[in-house]
Amino acid sequence: MKKKILKVIQKLLITIIGAAMVGVAVNLFYVPGGILGGGLTAIAIMCNILLGTNIALLALILNIPVLIAGYFLVDRPFMIYSSIGMLFMTLTIQLTQAIPTPLVNQLTCIVAGGVCIGVGAGIMLRYNSSCGGMDVVGRILFKYYSIPMGNTSLLANGVILTVGCYFLGLDMVVATILTIFISGRVINYMVEGINYKRTVIIISQNADEIAASLMEEFGRGVTITESIGAYSGETKKQIMCAIAPYQTPKLRNIVLKIDTCAFVTITESISVIGGGFKDRRLD
Repeated sequence: MKKKILKVIQKLLITIIGAAMVGVAVNLFYVPGGILGGGLTAIAIMCNILLGTNIALLALILNIPVLIAGYFLVDRPFMIYSSIGMLFMTLTIQLTQAIPTPLVNQLTCIVAGGVCIGVGAGIMLRYNSSCGGMDVVGRILFKYYSIPMGNTSLLANGVILTVGCYFLGLDMVVATILTIFISGRVINYMVEGINYKRTVIIISQNADEIAASLMEEFGRGVTITESIGAYSGETKKQIMCAIAPYQTPKLRNIVLKIDTCAFVTITESISVIGGGFKDRRLD
């Protein structure tokens, strides 16, 4: 029981800290830099620029129906912590709106804002919470319609930026896109850590020899399966393994030295667990 209570307290503190970072970033970087950001907060910032509305109040109003729907339609613990995160984010935006910012360079606002938002949102997502908004909408659509959350975010932000481009100009759109890209990369690092790997699939008649060389060189296991060419009907062996990005040139040399006709595909993997790689668990 004591451990559960401590875990809840830890999660609450992380949610509050992350939400506060997002709120601070909105006032210190986004608003001075003419940056919208993404999701419902972007709508609140755009309305503030065009109509002079209060960012915190409008963000709160926009989030309330989304959070209520999410409470009944998706994971309730996630929604409870997300509601707390949303409240502290809007509170922080309201409390810090009068703080003068020394930043006048838009590039500084883009980079600093993207990093601050990324760290804040990333630590919340790592502990299964958020600031509400499109994260909740994305979960609802994914659960009931199997629409990838990334597609929901992309579509919503695309619509917001299109409207923003019409009223605020192309410079704002470019600045916002750059900020979203930076924050997205930081979120990935916060959630998964610097754990990006590459998944390699090799099809060759010399699969056994290649596999032995890879295991000896990299000290990791590989998986061998049989594959049949749809056109030729020929049976070959297929190797699958995961490597670090810097090991790609060495792998390529090993494979081509043994079989110049080998078929090799290499794809990015966000995270690899087990098989000699560090296990990064999310709470």
